[in-house]
Parts: sequence; structure tokens; C-alpha cells
Amino acid sequence: MLELMYYLIMIAMYGRRSKASLFFIIFLFFISLLAPFLYADENRKNVIVVSIQEEITEATEVLFRNVIKEAEAIGAKLVVVLLDTPGGSVSSVKNIMVMMESSKVPVAVLVYPVGATAWSGGAYILMASHIAAMASGTIVGSAQPVMMTLAGPVYVNESKVINALVGLMVHHARIHSRNTTVARLFVEQNLNLGAREALENHVIEVIADSVEELLHELEDKVLIKVVVNGEEVWQLIEYSEAEKYETISMVEFKGISSANIVYFKPGPQIYLLRFLTNPLIAELLLIMGLLILFTGLKTPGYGMEIAGALMVAASIIGLGVIGVDFGGLLFLVIGFTLMLLELKTHIGVLAILGALSIVVGGLMLIPSGNLWLTEEEMGKIWSSIVLSSAILLSIFGVLVFKVAKAQRRKPVVGPEKLIGEVGVALKDLRPDGEVRVLGEIWRARSLSGVIKKGEKIRVVKREGLTLLVEKL
Repeated sequence: MLELMYYLIMIAMYGRRSKASLFFIIFLFFISLLAPFLYADENRKNVIVVSIQEEITEATEVLFRNVIKEAEAIGAKLVVVLLDTPGGSVSSVKNIMVMMESSKVPVAVLVYPVGATAWSGGAYILMASHIAAMASGTIVGSAQPVMMTLAGPVYVNESKVINALVGLMVHHARIHSRNTTVARLFVEQNLNLGAREALENHVIEVIADSVEELLHELEDKVLIKVVVNGEEVWQLIEYSEAEKYETISMVEFKGISSANIVYFKPGPQIYLLRFLTNPLIAELLLIMGLLILFTGLKTPGYGMEIAGALMVAASIIGLGVIGVDFGGLLFLVIGFTLMLLELKTHIGVLAILGALSIVVGGLMLIPSGNLWLTEEEMGKIWSSIVLSSAILLSIFGVLVFKVAKAQRRKPVVGPEKLIGEVGVALKDLRPDGEVRVLGEIWRARSLSGVIKKGEKIRVVKREGLTLLVEKL
């Protein structure tokens, strides 16, 4: 596409102004517009695989959002989520469910590997997927909500909460043509099912022990959206049965077993968020940040106050009080503000804390995704980013040092500039005579006896147009 645009520009600049040239330019213009669609078939041969083997947190939510955006951007055929989780944040689980339901690319959730679980929030995510699959020896269920208290975890039995979550589970099971009775029991009775039981009870559609096996099982199937009892629902059926249905939309998986499998690896953004959203880390950051902040208010300087404030800001991001995007912008603003204050104060620690804030904010805002790069290439890119950041910060450090040095330097204009300068006597000073200082000839008076012509002197003081000097 870029080459087409290049030739288009070259022709426009240097081509003859004829009707043939004009038509050729128009032809190239429309070809360039169609180029993305010409490459779409190649992208549709890709299957994106992401592994979620952790507690569901805001970091998981951001990772999932990045995967869906990437899949939609390249027009991938399918997203496969390898799931192994004990559960997690209700809000993050609900947001992931919404993202799956609204995704333009079908999402298959495979509980994997052998021995993995889709407990609690994982069961909700499995139910909201377009294609639900489990590996042998895996378990789904135990979806009753749990609340953390000072006495430890306590099951929530309040009818308002239970009914809301039952409704959420049942609704997603129904719109994906799954067993709503079992979905209800997952929440109300903490029911657990193995892979074979889940398949027999129509909770999942496929048993597969690997991504390749899952894609092979989907080879002769289609995902259709149809209207059942006035409601749009998804169904995974055999390709040969598709003609029996009046479909709203259809996704064919013919040839998917030979698709290019691309593993989505989380970048620094996700690792940082996983660290911050760890409940223990977030609480420690909050407590330590407040202690350091209050201690700094009672001590000279600004370093402890700023460090404490940054720790508190990081903790409220981890605790989910403010969003990740807003938190990243907050750290960037704090970082640049500290850099500007460093130019004014020359404390030193402000530049360090400012640079750290900018790096943390940048990592929060840079999305993950390295679909078309090898691990080695990604390592080179991140090394380049780190090296470039180090170079930029070094340049900034040199600028700060030069500014500070310039502000501490003696005046180079006015009467004070001559104090301490070294010159030479042009005539004998007995005690008065003439000297040359900084290329200028001045009347001078000796403070250290006779100074002979040609001897070096140092300016001690200035009185009007006369310099008071001493012999070196």
C-alpha cells in the first residue's frame, strides 16, 4: 500500500498533465483504498492465543482488552483464551464478559492445562465465550461470591447479590445455547463439573487437550447467530446443518486447523499492573506511602513527601480507585512537573523521582501486543526503548547541571566581574600604575607593595575606576 501511494505521489509530481495520467492516478488511488481488504484474507488465517493463568484483576482486564483490539485490528479468525483461574474481581470479570459479547472476532475459552480450574469468575467468563472448551481433567464451577473480611473469606448469601449473579450467569448461558439450570447451580450450590460432565450437560461444546486439537475440532463447524423465542442466541453447529437455519450472522471455521497460531505475550504494562493490583502490594504501598508522606512533612526537604505521594498514587491505581489510563496520565503529569521543579530548585532527587514517574506512567499507557514479532525482536525493541530513555534522561541531566552551573557562576558583566581575575602590570605600581585585566587597561593601586612592570596581579576590589590589586 505504501509503495502504491509512493508511485501515486511521484506521478502526481512528475507525470505529464494528460487524461491518461489523470485516469492512472485515479486508478492507483482506488487500488490503495482497497489494499487493506486485499490483505484481510491473509490476516483472517491467524488465530490469536492468550494465556490467563492468574487471579482475575484489572491487569487481566487490560490484557484482554488489548487482545481483542489487536484481533479486531488485523481481522483475525479467532481468539483463544487459555484459562486457569480461581476467580477474581467481580467488576473485572463483568467487563471481560462484556468485551467478549461485543467482540467482532469470536472468542473461544479453553480451560487449560490438565488440572486447571475455571472457578468463580472463571465460570462466568467460560459461560460468556462464543465457544466453551475444557481440557481433560479440568474443572468449572464454585461461582458463589466470596467477601474478604478480617476473619477471612466469607460466602455471600444476601439474596440481592446472589440473584444478580445468578441472572448474569444464566443470561450468558442462554444467549450461548448452554444449560441454564447448571449455570444457576454454579452460583446457588457451588456446583463443580469435570470436562466430560460439562460436555454431557451442554455447558461446553468441545473437549480439547491443546490449541491444535481445539482448532481441529472446529474444522467442520460453524458459529451462527439465530433468533430463538425472540432472542438472538449463538450456536456452534456442524457445517452440514447450517442450511437448516435462518442465520443473522455466521462464522465458518473451514481451514482453521491450518491457521497461523500467534501467541499474545503481555508487555511491561501488564507486568506492572499485575504487581500494582496485587492486594498485598497495593495495601503495603498505601500504608508505607502515607507513613513516608507524613514523616516528610516533619522533615526538611521535599524528597520524602514526593516519594510518599507517588506510592499512594500507585496504591490507589492498584486498588482500582482510579483507572489505569488516568493513573498513567497522572504519573506522566507528576513526572514532568517534578522535572520542571528540578530546573528551578536543583535539588537532584526531583529529577530522579520525575524520571521514575515518567517511566511508570509510560508503561501504564503503552499497550501490550507483539503479534508480528519474535521474542528476540521484542527484546531488541524494549532494549532500544530503555536505551533511548536513558540517553534522553542523561541529556536532560546534563542540561540541568549546565543550568545550575550557569546560575551559580559569577557575573560576567558589571563591576563584580573583575573581582578575582588575574592580569598583568603594564607599569610599575608604586603603589599606583596601570594593569591589563580581561584585555582591558585599568588604573590600579597595589595593596602588596611595589609591583614591577610585567608581573602578574589579582584584582581584590574595585573603587570607582581604580582596581585594588595584589601581587601573585
